[in-house]
Amino acid sequence: MSHYNNFNTQITDPEALIRALCKERIKGRVITPNMIEVHDKPQSLNGYYGNDARSAHVILRKQNFEGYGDIGFVKNSDGTYTAIMDDSDCNDQYRGKLLMHYNIEKTKISLDEKGIKYVETKDAKGRIQLRAKFQDVGGSRIQVKAR
Repeated sequence: MSHYNNFNTQITDPEALIRALCKERIKGRVITPNMIEVHDKPQSLNGYYGNDARSAHVILRKQNFEGYGDIGFVKNSDGTYTAIMDDSDCNDQYRGKLLMHYNIEKTKISLDEKGIKYVETKDAKGRIQLRAKFQDVGGSRIQVKAR
């Protein structure tokens, strides 16, 4: 039987969250930014039977991925988001990949803001790597790996 679960996260950046949601398929469905709602005030989530008592600021509606319930992220007073997901739609593996993509996207946003060029690649094991080039330190490179 499906039911909603809440998961505390360290997610703080809604733009990186949206980009991360678009990186992983959900139930085989490609997610695009226009499928994701962002609200200043929390909006109701729809569970399996319709309207649910829960609400969220960032919402991916279940009809976009044929889910049992909407996926939501509610912003907490400390600036972090709590994920609200139906366990039949999003398992531990999906949540782990979502957080990995969030960290990568947050890093890319930070590099873009600083004007630092980078290249994103995948190694033979499927691990994502970011290689950034810093002009002001003699062109040396650093490598950030996300697992």
